[in-house]
Amino acid sequence: MDSLFGDKLEKLLSNEQTMGKIREIANSLSENGGPEGAPPPPPPPPPPKREPPPDCPPKNDLRPPPSRIGGYCAILSAIKPYLDAERRERVDKMIRVLKIAETAKTLMGI
Repeated sequence: MDSLFGDKLEKLLSNEQTMGKIREIANSLSENGGPEGAPPPPPPPPPPKREPPPDCPPKNDLRPPPSRIGGYCAILSAIKPYLDAERRERVDKMIRVLKIAETAKTLMGI
């Protein structure tokens, strides 16, 4: 079957009249943008809108999830012994701020 198709294609390409017609069709398509009188193709349909999973926070919500605040406190407490006195005080203040933020978040119901 492939050799039959190949033979016919070879005959078409070797014939000058057929090649001339093919060139004319190709030129008319490239100049006009398509066959004469043909309507333009319809625009592609819009992509389907994907809904985020229900447990996914909105993109503009920059607050960490509640479970991370405790993790931040644990990390800060773990590095405290390796810091100088001034930085330990800063870490203590940061831990207090995180705990207050967590409490305020719980009270506000956010």
